Parts: sequence; C-alpha cells; structure tokens
Amino acid sequence: MKLAYNDTMIRQTFSHRLSKYPIKNLESFYDMEGPRNANFDKDDKGKWVILNTQIFSNRYEKMRLELNRNTHTAKGEYIVHHTYRDKYGNPIDKEKTYPIKMKNNLLYYAGNKKNIQKHPEIEKKIKEFKFFCQYGHFDHFEKYRKIDFYIRRHPLIYYILSFKVPNDDDNVQKLQTHYDLPNSKPTRLMITGDDNFIYHTVGADSLSYRFDDKKVSIEDGIHFVPTR
Repeated sequence: MKLAYNDTMIRQTFSHRLSKYPIKNLESFYDMEGPRNANFDKDDKGKWVILNTQIFSNRYEKMRLELNRNTHTAKGEYIVHHTYRDKYGNPIDKEKTYPIKMKNNLLYYAGNKKNIQKHPEIEKKIKEFKFFCQYGHFDHFEKYRKIDFYIRRHPLIYYILSFKVPNDDDNVQKLQTHYDLPNSKPTRLMITGDDNFIYHTVGADSLSYRFDDKKVSIEDGIHFVPTR
C-alpha cells in the first residue's frame, strides 16, 4: 500500500534534495547512486537523465543529457521546435534535433558538421549551455511562500507544490539574465515528484519557473532510469 505524504513532509524532502544544488560538475553523477526498482537488472548501475526545456510563445528548446554510470559516458540531444502559421492560419510545426555528447564536463555538438555549419548559433548554445541544476541554489527554499499543493492521481500519482517567488530571488535573477528576460516579473515555482519521491536523492522530476507576463516557462528535471 502506498503511503500518503502531506505537504509539509514533501516540502522538507524537496528542500533536502534541492540543497545539493548547484551541481557544477555533471560528471559527479557517474558516482551518484539513484533510486532503484524492479526494472533494474542486478548488474545495471543505471543512468541519470537531465532535462531542460525553455518554453516561449511560439517555440521551445530542449536539452536532454543521459549520463551512463556503467560506461561513464554522456550523450543526448538539443531540440529546437518552432510553430508557424500558414496563410490560412493553420499551425505548422518544425523541429530540428542536434546530437550532443559531453567530455570533461563540457557539452559539444556530436553530429555531422555539415548540418551545423548553417547554424553556428546553435553550436555556440550547446557549448555554453548550463542546466539549471548547475547554477541554481536553494539555501533559501524554506522562505518561499506556498500557494498551492495538490496530488494528481491519474495515470500515475504525482505530488505538485507551487510557490510564489519574490522579484529579488537569486534564482529568478539568474534565469532573467541567462534567457534575456530583464523586465519579466516572476512568477511561480512548481515542483513535481512521483509517488517514489521519498527515495530519490537529488533534484525533482520537474522544477518549473513560470514567468506569466511573458508566457515563458523554464523547466528542469532529473531522473534515474535503467540503461536497458
């Protein structure tokens, strides 16, 4: 039988996990144990999956990095998705995926050079990219004002906490600078965890800062999954 957690317990658990931010060296995930279940083979050390999504009004960009603890290798993809309107007003979606790898804690484009030559700005973004877990910090997490707590039960159980974040919050200011949102007003912070969250060691399934006045959302997530 699953335990029912209250919002205080969930907040304290997330506070402990987020206190490990920032994780400046992503290669430290190779030595970090994660929560295991029956889906893991006995000899599988698993892999960490780090996700970052930047959602704007007509586009989103997503970085996905998988860090394999068995092989100490990291690979993933950078996705750029745009939604256009044709002359009849119908939406047209266009998406481009760029393969990436990481070595010595540095991300780089790992695909055909011909495919990136026309988009040097994408290659630059990949090289300079930082996940939120690398620069965010939550030593002030307990000071956030909770505005909502609810449980989503279908199709899986998820616990969701929402907070009001002040304008002078250090994480918000870093995001405003990083994504060129100087006049955007914060926002809400939404933190999501599944029903096994109590066993997780770091981060959250989804951590989302929402800048409502700009219709912008910056999402970060950390997961631990089998490699096979």
